[in-house]
Amino acid sequence: MGISPADRMARVSGWLDNDSPRRAPKRERHAPFQVRSMTRNITPYALTGTPMTALYLESVPPKAGMLPLIRGAIAREMASLELAVQLACQRLTPFEQKYGVTSAEFITHYTAEDLSGGDEEYVQWAGEYQLLQKLVEKLSLLKEIHYHD
Repeated sequence: MGISPADRMARVSGWLDNDSPRRAPKRERHAPFQVRSMTRNITPYALTGTPMTALYLESVPPKAGMLPLIRGAIAREMASLELAVQLACQRLTPFEQKYGVTSAEFITHYTAEDLSGGDEEYVQWAGEYQLLQKLVEKLSLLKEIHYHD
């Protein structure tokens, strides 16, 4: 008789040791915090109807300053992303002014042959715009974080 898929996944992820009964992994004593549970698409936001991700952090052992530390780290990352978005916008402005179109219009309607700078200019503009989109996406994800003390 073979091993069940659930037990196989548990064994791979370290939840089972050989043929021992299923149990949660042991906590590391030196870890500053541990992710207790992560569930995707659990409950829609009341107003937007979009699914949310819940992430629970637990200090091991309990420490009073953990939540402010995590909030500060996320706030610093958001500030860094906001600066990166501003810089990316500044790098896109010369292209948009030169050709009189927004970067969004450029991506959907232009090819390298449409630009006086050719392939190099196209790659530079398109790459900068894609970078901007990724930065904005990351920033919007962080802005959606809500803390429940």
